[in-house]
Parts: sequence; C-alpha cells; structure tokens
Amino acid sequence: MEKSKLNFFIQTKGKFFPQEKIYTIREKLEKTDDRKADMLNVMEFKNPTTITLFAVFLGGLGIDRFQTGSTGIGVLKIVGLFVGAIAYAIALNVRGMQFLAIIQLAYYIWLIVEMFTASKRTKNYNYQKLIEVLGM
Repeated sequence: MEKSKLNFFIQTKGKFFPQEKIYTIREKLEKTDDRKADMLNVMEFKNPTTITLFAVFLGGLGIDRFQTGSTGIGVLKIVGLFVGAIAYAIALNVRGMQFLAIIQLAYYIWLIVEMFTASKRTKNYNYQKLIEVLGM
C-alpha cells in the first residue's frame, strides 16, 4: 500500500481500532496490495461512540451486542431484562423472596459494566473484521 493511502487510512479510520493495535495495523497495511487497500477504504466500521450510546440507552435490549455480532449475549441480555422484571415483581409481593431482587441487581451491575466496556469491544470487533479482510 502506498504511504499516502496508508496515512490517510490511519488518520480517517484509526479511531475505530484499539490504540495499541495501530502499529500492527500499519505494518499489515504496508504489506497489502492496492486492491485490498481500496476495499478497506470503502469498508464501514462500527463507531465505538454509537455502540456505547446503544449500551447506555438500549443496553437492556442487547442492541449494542447485536450490532457487534454477539447475538447470543444480546439474546441473553433481553432474557435477563424480562427475568429481572419478573423476579423483582415476585420479590415485592412474596415475603422471603428478596434473593430474587439480588438477581436483578446482578443484572444491572452487568449492564453498567457493559456500558463501560462497549467502546473497547467495538474497537476489537473492528480490528478482527479488518484482519479477516486482509486475510492474515
């Protein structure tokens, strides 16, 4: 890949990848032919900021996970949402069932952790996608 195209790619798309992988990406792109390089320039990568916003506002529905290809965890988040709501309703109405509220609390802690890790997960997803296209 030409140096000017390489620099342009890093400048425009670098924010979509983990910072610690930029040097590795640069090395791999230097060895890439122009056909693959042109294909990479038109490739769309997931925006980490958008996925983080999905995690914050729609995290319980698993939208952030569906967007980054983690369908199983996305479904698990939806199931967790409904199980948590049912567990909370039961815990409020039945004495001695407060442990169900703990299940819901654990679910919400998981959602908070997901919010803080969404950006890193998205950048790693984009990196893996790039490596697949490069065939390395």
